[in-house]
Amino acid sequence: MSHYRALAAADGEERSRESGVETFGRTNEKEASTRYMIVLTCSTGGLQVVWSLIMSNGTPFLITLGLPESLTALVWAPLQAGIRALIVDNCPARQQVEASAWASRITGAGNMIGYLFGFIPVHSIMPLIDMSQFAWLCIVASLILSSTVGITLILIQEKDPRLLPAPLGEGLSFVKTVKHIVWSAQAMPYSVFEVCKVQFFAWMGWFGYLFYISSYVGNLYAAPRLAEDLNMSSTDKGNIVEDAVRLGSLASLVFATFALTTSILLPVMIERFNRGAGQKPTTAITTAWTYLHLLFSLSMFSTIFVRSETTAIVLAAFVGISWAGTLWIPFALIGKDVAARNEINAHVLEGELEPAQQDQAGAIMGLHNSAISAPQIIAALASGIILWLVPRDGLGWVMRFGGCSTLAAAWFASKMEAR
Repeated sequence: MSHYRALAAADGEERSRESGVETFGRTNEKEASTRYMIVLTCSTGGLQVVWSLIMSNGTPFLITLGLPESLTALVWAPLQAGIRALIVDNCPARQQVEASAWASRITGAGNMIGYLFGFIPVHSIMPLIDMSQFAWLCIVASLILSSTVGITLILIQEKDPRLLPAPLGEGLSFVKTVKHIVWSAQAMPYSVFEVCKVQFFAWMGWFGYLFYISSYVGNLYAAPRLAEDLNMSSTDKGNIVEDAVRLGSLASLVFATFALTTSILLPVMIERFNRGAGQKPTTAITTAWTYLHLLFSLSMFSTIFVRSETTAIVLAAFVGISWAGTLWIPFALIGKDVAARNEINAHVLEGELEPAQQDQAGAIMGLHNSAISAPQIIAALASGIILWLVPRDGLGWVMRFGGCSTLAAAWFASKMEAR
């Protein structure tokens, strides 16, 4: 079998030379370079541009299309799962934390780009273009997403699936496939289950902030000004609403800037702390994750004292620090476990293990993705009830509800076992 793998690798390198395109084919035994990781994870940045567009500017448009708020997460979830699985499959277990760190940095950059385009009026930079701000943003986001995904697809060379053992669920009927998914959930490593448990409560808290922060900041600016003059002209009202939307985008931009800065510094700080303290690598990571959840909860509870858009924008900066951990830590922890199980699959190829001993990496990533998507649907329903019960300060109470949920996430993160 090793002979055939060598032939396949040589054949892949020959095809790469013939096509004139530099590819980054590699195996788990080789160390992944920084350039390789950037190419591997750059598609996360393109996806994040689309995501930030939906969060900051797309809500009214999606509602007019009849797409419920609770389903917006499903728009990008399939692509996100594929991108994350690609990172796990093409990076060794010992470098999964580093790969996830690069993904979080590029995701932070995508956040900034998306919110920056949303903040700057298109007519101020391209006055000859006759289209709405949202239409322009959709074009930009589509180009960036297709470019980054294209770079990853062209330059990353995966293992030939024909040389891998058949997945345990291949060729099963629908009922058996469902049973296989249930079996995968039951057989999920406990460390992955712990991460999914934290993610469930964390994303129940994050949904309200991410979806409503632009509206929250905009309302703080527009509501008192519109209330001052009930006979205000429609033109003046339109100007106030437009300024409110831009201030909401500014808050999101500040949020993304602090998230990017933290995503650059946090992995370095944790690595240095681990070297100095001599602890297990995941000990500092899970501790940081706990405190970042607490920071988010404290920020959400402090909205009860927020009275101006300026204070809300400052608050967005603190929330951005917490967001950096959400982008990096859970994927680093799960990626490390899944990649280790992919290496078990490599031993299956060598005949060292039976195929039944394989773990389903794809099933684990799918279950983790469900732990992110499902709580957003629950949070959307809860948000609707809160907005109905408390119309005056409904958005503020939605965020405070999120703070309560994230307290539970912090509790479960503090109980995670170091490994």
